[in-house]
Amino acid sequence: MGYAVTIFEASQIPGGMLYLGLPEYRLPRDAVEAQVREILSTGDITLQLNQAAGRDCTVAALGACRR
Repeated sequence: MGYAVTIFEASQIPGGMLYLGLPEYRLPRDAVEAQVREILSTGDITLQLNQAAGRDCTVAALGACRR
């Protein structure tokens, strides 16, 4: 719909709990990585690793947190 989106990921690995919380035999890491690549390739999406919304950037200042 034309919106710029920023995804804040608290860890240094994209995929969140799908990657870190589920064992690989339940959800292969390459499947998560492929989905992340697909999501990021869809358009104006920025991924910020090691950044937790509310911890590293307040909700009131979210616009200023985009790099």
